[in-house]
Amino acid sequence: MRQLESLRRTGAWSILDEADRWSKPWAYGISGLVSLALWGGIYAGFHSML
Repeated sequence: MRQLESLRRTGAWSILDEADRWSKPWAYGISGLVSLALWGGIYAGFHSML
């Protein structure tokens, strides 16, 4: 519990809050980019086979 208090005093707490707030959109964006890259690779591989 004392560690949390020291974290809050040093200002790392607000950084953690920001990270938590931004993690969801970032996760969605990264997963979207990964799926786009995967589909692009499948599409390119399919066309190269034809």
